[in-house]
Amino acid sequence: MLIHWDFSEEQLRSFDKELIEAFAGEMIRAKRLGHHIISISRRTASWIINSLEISNFTRVQLEIMSREYTQTGNLRKQASIYLEIAPFAHDFEVSQANRVDMSINCTMKHNVFAKSNIIVENIDNDGWFIDFVFQGVRSLSRLPKPAMHFLHGGGGDILRVLKYECEQKSIVCAFMDSDKKAPSSHMDQKVQDPVRICSDAAWPLSFVEATPCHEIENFLPFSVVSDLAKHDSADSIKIIQGIIEHERLNSTENEQLYWRWFDIKNGFTEACHKHLGENAINWHCEKIDTVHNGQIRYIKGFGEFLIQRSARDNKVKSALIKALNSREWIEEFREFFLRIGWIFAAQKAKFT
Repeated sequence: MLIHWDFSEEQLRSFDKELIEAFAGEMIRAKRLGHHIISISRRTASWIINSLEISNFTRVQLEIMSREYTQTGNLRKQASIYLEIAPFAHDFEVSQANRVDMSINCTMKHNVFAKSNIIVENIDNDGWFIDFVFQGVRSLSRLPKPAMHFLHGGGGDILRVLKYECEQKSIVCAFMDSDKKAPSSHMDQKVQDPVRICSDAAWPLSFVEATPCHEIENFLPFSVVSDLAKHDSADSIKIIQGIIEHERLNSTENEQLYWRWFDIKNGFTEACHKHLGENAINWHCEKIDTVHNGQIRYIKGFGEFLIQRSARDNKVKSALIKALNSREWIEEFREFFLRIGWIFAAQKAKFT
């Protein structure tokens, strides 16, 4: 996360000098470890250099950050969320949509300088894919390189882990499947519960991000899934291909695209109907009937292991990179990943 510190001389003089020196040291350490983007204004760095008895190492690091401030300070205009170090005595305020103001004491006594945590339902699958997107999608390159500490929240553990991290006052984001079955579906209870935990904790650096699609597998482009499953799911591929082509010809809005809400693992089958509301069933049926004129009722799913198969096959990974950089995928999902990426934005670690 971007952590910005800009105090006037008067504000700096109001604090104990040892506290300011210790805080500057923590900021420097977080930057060098590559945990966050640390932005210290020129006037703040200059006062510390000229007014405190600091080590040569600290002086050099502050001089570097002072020179970098033109770039790091301007990142506030781009960031979807950032932390502003504030001169007040209380803990924190949420003063505007993309900014959290936090006191020096609150920042120092909690786990804010540690690497930001992301809780996922499956580290091997979800964790790999999230990292793959940030590494491989070129349009995300203007986003500072994310530094994420993955935590396992599968098997119902996500609420327990999220509550614990909120209690520890860490920067934490629960990344979840929305499980929405259609564009108009309500958010699932399993997403509402983590939101409630964050609200009850009243910790402003806790976040819940649900996929803007049915689940994480829906980020996989259809071209990649159809190639992976061409030998055992030919019928499903043909049906869905027809729907996708019809949507493309009719310039269907991204929010209404069938692949976005199709249950890729389980499909749209009679057995799945009991998990769908009437509106979702009607939406799926209308999508299918518009193209296939009532001749198709159900579509089989593609199984559980699409992400695992993608991760271990270099040829598939190459095709996936190409597809993720397509205009269609970027228009559909880029803004979502840009938004969550700022929670984990960091500078490259330096170990010398």
